[in-house]
Amino acid sequence: DQNDFEIDGSYNIKFSQCVDLKLLDKDLFDEDVVDYAKEGSIMSTKSYAIFHVCQDNDCYYDSEDNLYIVDLATYVVNMASYHASIKSDYCDACDTYYNGYCVAEQDDDDAAEVYDDVAANDDAVNDDAARKLAGQRRATSYIDCAQCEAYGCGNGNDDAQNKNNNDGDSLELIERISECLNTGLNWYDEDVYVGFMCSPNNGDGVELAVFLDDECTVYTSLQAFSDIPTWYIYKDDAVFEEAETYIKRAFTSTTPCMAQEFGDPNYQANDDAAANDDAAANDDGNNWNNAAYEVNDYCAGLFEEGPIAFASCAQNDDQSNDDQNNADDGNEDDEYNWYTYDMNYDDSRALDEVCVVLQRMDGEYDYQYDIELSGTWNDNDSWWGGGDGSNSQGILSSLGDEIRNSFSRDGFATSPMMITFYGILGVLMIAGVLFIIGVNERKKRERAAEPVYEGGRLV
Repeated sequence: DQNDFEIDGSYNIKFSQCVDLKLLDKDLFDEDVVDYAKEGSIMSTKSYAIFHVCQDNDCYYDSEDNLYIVDLATYVVNMASYHASIKSDYCDACDTYYNGYCVAEQDDDDAAEVYDDVAANDDAVNDDAARKLAGQRRATSYIDCAQCEAYGCGNGNDDAQNKNNNDGDSLELIERISECLNTGLNWYDEDVYVGFMCSPNNGDGVELAVFLDDECTVYTSLQAFSDIPTWYIYKDDAVFEEAETYIKRAFTSTTPCMAQEFGDPNYQANDDAAANDDAAANDDGNNWNNAAYEVNDYCAGLFEEGPIAFASCAQNDDQSNDDQNNADDGNEDDEYNWYTYDMNYDDSRALDEVCVVLQRMDGEYDYQYDIELSGTWNDNDSWWGGGDGSNSQGILSSLGDEIRNSFSRDGFATSPMMITFYGILGVLMIAGVLFIIGVNERKKRERAAEPVYEGGRLV
């Protein structure tokens, strides 16, 4: 059974497609929002990620045998976090070993004492690690001095430290959005949230969307992410740009699941020899090569959420078909026959039921995100490396005349913050008008006091 599959470090994760399901949420028929739901500007929807789990290069084959499905936020937070951590983990290793290895190459005598201390510590650490691994294998990497210097790590570089701090802040921002970020703004007495949603370009990526509930399922196209003042989301543009980069890599790059550790490069030759001896001692390497590779935290975190093997779910004869397109149990009143949906909101967390609904669709998926009104941060070509990204627009940049400015609409425009803003703006405009009037009056008085000629004489 594919759903009994246990991930280990020999596998890789590769994104395949993002899919939306439109949900039946009876709250949409409340008198305060039903008109918006009827016009399609507010709807209940949930996004899911379909991804490959594969070994070697199998991730690039179009096979359903290795496909799994999980909710989009879970996929993003785990896979994007991996890419956000690569450099910071490398820099941590540089901080640990740079002076004892790279500096030592320049001055072996001064570093000799450091070597002895490191060796003593490594012996204790390696003994403890051996007990913990208990037969599992890890990929041991070693720092490269030139790479540490290129990253600005390990040598007390303040800029590198700031960059590492940005990576940490970016990771925190990714986690907050994955948890459905409360912006602190209010729109018609509804709190405003930001979360992930499938890109409508055949589900090839992800968008940042505005929601009106704390689970990020009630999407509205009446507001765009770009409408929200940035200080409600983050304080540093560099942090957001880093987060955007890592999120996109979760959809464009293959993510390895093997746990990485960094060894002391001073003992790399000894470590390699010891590994070869272990392989030889275990039936000429057969037992060692077959030992499970330890999985990293990111792939483990993804599978802890219980993704479903996409090929293993089939239409269950016992499952009611009432979940799709105006089901009798949820929409029997003719007044609401206009609302179509894929499944009930209450079932959207049950991945086995989600999987069945998606299988019924047979690849014909509908997408709910409205690029025209909500904007996009995706250049469709650059997602898959088809372009250099030079034509892409960040989600905070100008999105063109098609994007409505929320500050000219109801909603944010009537928030206390905006009322204060408009009040200050009004005072400044009135002051400007009074200033201009005062200048004109002064000029009139000056002209009246000037001497004039009348009948050829000065009066």
